Amino acid sequence: MFPHALQKCIIARLGYSRDGKPDKLQVNIGLVVTKEERFPVFHLIFEGNKTDIKTVGRAISRLKEEFAIFDCLLIFDRGMVSEENIGELDGNGYDCGAPPHDPASPVRA
Repeated sequence: MFPHALQKCIIARLGYSRDGKPDKLQVNIGLVVTKEERFPVFHLIFEGNKTDIKTVGRAISRLKEEFAIFDCLLIFDRGMVSEENIGELDGNGYDCGAPPHDPASPVRA
């Protein structure tokens, strides 16, 4: 992204830095694409200090309410896997996939 542009961005925050630059402002972006063609359906933008694990519920709500998408596969990164998120997906009939998590974790995706 353009670091100088984030200086005036109202949702840019200091947050977890995967690239080892915790002193840089950031925003988090979620993208939903179609299963077959990988066409973008919608995106979500979150404050830079919002943890990945807290973004799933908002995405599910938009899938159901705005786009009437009920049959899809959601791919998570490790930071989005939690018992609560997996339960919410199961309760709404969505499938999910995620990379292997910490072997010590009780959550299995």
